[in-house]
Amino acid sequence: SPGGSGDAWPEDSTQWHDRDGDGRGDNPLGTTADVCPDDAGTSVGPSKGGDRWGCIDTDGDGWSDLGDSFIHEPTQWRDSDGDGYGDAINGNQGDACPELRGTSILDRLGCRDTDGDGWSDPTDSWQAHPFGAADSFPNEALQWRDSDGDGFGDVALGSMRDDCPSEAGDSVRDLQGCPDANGDGWSDDYGGLKAAIAILGEDPAASWLTYLIIGFGFIIGALLALLVKMSREEDVLTEEELFESKQPADFETLTQENIPSEGMIPLEQLPPLPLPQQDLPGGEMNE
Repeated sequence: SPGGSGDAWPEDSTQWHDRDGDGRGDNPLGTTADVCPDDAGTSVGPSKGGDRWGCIDTDGDGWSDLGDSFIHEPTQWRDSDGDGYGDAINGNQGDACPELRGTSILDRLGCRDTDGDGWSDPTDSWQAHPFGAADSFPNEALQWRDSDGDGFGDVALGSMRDDCPSEAGDSVRDLQGCPDANGDGWSDDYGGLKAAIAILGEDPAASWLTYLIIGFGFIIGALLALLVKMSREEDVLTEEELFESKQPADFETLTQENIPSEGMIPLEQLPPLPLPQQDLPGGEMNE
């Protein structure tokens, strides 16, 4: 056998015939039974690291083409999650996540890649950049690396871009991801005064310039009030001085000292005043 009637395994009572001549017996219940008795093959069974005996094995890795997910790749044969990457991590294109279907191809193969940018989502054992190689932005296809670890991506595109990729910062207004010492959202390079003016127009309560203006207003108001008070006090002093300068007149002094005696007629020497004429009874006039 094959082509004859003799026992192909004289020392093995479980096998005797081999139709395809591949060295595996046709008896399905015998030792290393040929699963493909009519097709000569070199695949081996589970006891030797394969899947079945005596079937075609194109890549010669011991796994039959029937069970090999990669019939032309001898370093891979199984693909448990069906993502196209072999379970043998050390083989060619080994799946880093053999039990989890994935499409990542850049940092590791065959792991979950939510945003489809080629970089795998981070896990506890595979940290995000810069601490690891995983995607720092698993939901943002335009970003994946964050060199300064500030939450803004190194790629200078998109809404999550970092305008200062090598310097950590949390500015978000004029620039993103740049140093912002006072935390107002504007980068330090923008300038504190310009930032305060901008914030003043948006949210006055959040701008230090608001309180500075209020402070100056109080100071100016206090100074004006002080000037008004001082002016009123000066007016009061002037009125008091004027009042004190006006002395009461002395009648006797005015009649005796201030009126000259020359040309004055004594009272007793004054002639009598003429009396007005009056009509008397009987038509007579008094004289």
